[in-house]
Amino acid sequence: MKRIIAILAALTATSLANAGDTNWSWDGNTRIRHEMHSNPVGTETEGSLATKDYAFTEQKTTLGMNFSRGEKFKGKISLIHAFNWGDDGAANAAGEFNAAAGTAASASGHPNGIADQQNLLLVNEAWGWWGMSNSFSMAAGRGGITVADGKVISTNSDEVTPTAFEGLRLMYDHEMVGLTFYAIKVNDEDNGAGGGAGDFTNDPGTEFLGLSADIKGMPEVVKTLNVHVFQVNVDEVGATAGMNLMSIGVAAGGNIMGGLSYTANFETQSGDTTTNAVETDLSGTMMDFSVKYAMPEMMGFWVRAGYHSDTGNDTTTATEAEGYNPLFYDRAANSGVMQVIEWGNLTSMNLGVGFTAMDLAFAVNYMTFAETEEATGPNAGKNAGAFAGFANSATSDDIGTEMDLSVSGKCPVTDLNLSLIYSMFTPGDQFTAPNAETYSMMRLQAGMNF
Repeated sequence: MKRIIAILAALTATSLANAGDTNWSWDGNTRIRHEMHSNPVGTETEGSLATKDYAFTEQKTTLGMNFSRGEKFKGKISLIHAFNWGDDGAANAAGEFNAAAGTAASASGHPNGIADQQNLLLVNEAWGWWGMSNSFSMAAGRGGITVADGKVISTNSDEVTPTAFEGLRLMYDHEMVGLTFYAIKVNDEDNGAGGGAGDFTNDPGTEFLGLSADIKGMPEVVKTLNVHVFQVNVDEVGATAGMNLMSIGVAAGGNIMGGLSYTANFETQSGDTTTNAVETDLSGTMMDFSVKYAMPEMMGFWVRAGYHSDTGNDTTTATEAEGYNPLFYDRAANSGVMQVIEWGNLTSMNLGVGFTAMDLAFAVNYMTFAETEEATGPNAGKNAGAFAGFANSATSDDIGTEMDLSVSGKCPVTDLNLSLIYSMFTPGDQFTAPNAETYSMMRLQAGMNF
């Protein structure tokens, strides 16, 4: 599918290049991010720090080609190249470099990264847009999607490879509402039939259909209002469960008075999964609220408080699963920079404060994490694997806390955007010794747009 889209995009770009009235523009950025992880296994037992601590430098370059022809046609092709310097695996007791992760051995001058998308030139976006009339338009191809404020579906731009989908979008624009219909292919599955691994005779996969409505002309107190519904279908492949899930939600935000603003999200889900003719009913809910007070005239000072809760699975109901499916929400922005914990059976609170001084933005964010349903366990994030499990899930809902300290600004000599983040995850009663000590991360990042 990705190859077909890339070929079609290239053919489209070639044909447009031969047209004298086609406008072209380029954009791109380079990001270099150095991370140091200290005590990632949550234990301070004696031994070489190389078995516990690790660091790496990630380099990512994005190049975009934009084209338009009149007011009716436009499109974009976006390429990403990313790779890591140094140890890009998790902590490993066998030595400083984790041979099980990272890139595989390759010939000199020919690095490869098929398994982890390193050292490859990836097509992240390849789409075209057609304005069919003043109100109706269509977009087709590969690209990212963000619905409302990104708490259900987001591009996850903080990641090395942002979230992107293949499919079709139909848009209707009216003075009272903006409607978008989605028909999306999320991924392919290997059905393992006939030819074994890699056989796609029946083309199993994950797809979703959706409708999103952005209400316009609302008062300032409800400045943004989005209502959406998504139908997600996962084909059953052997022992891998098929899924039929409907997710309906509303997202709102606005200014209450002066510098006081808010956001509010609510999502409800229902459906079922089927594995070898055994059916399990699905249900789940999510609510997320935040309030922010800003005083721009006072050194850009702001303070924010938030609350989030989503359902977990009740293990006493054998034919029902009540855990919330977080779909493709913005993980780094909503569940902590360190990404130790993700949404799903999670109740969290956060408090943030920030200000600007000497052309630098300073911020502190503090988050608490707890299980909604004690007996189930939370969803682990990408940096949680080194911890020795959530041993006390049956007796305690206290997962832990995270504090993020950040400073960011533009280099006065160059056009580099610089940022420094220091984060600490302190395990709660979920964890037992020796995996119950503070895990910290420091990230230094430099980026430039061109």
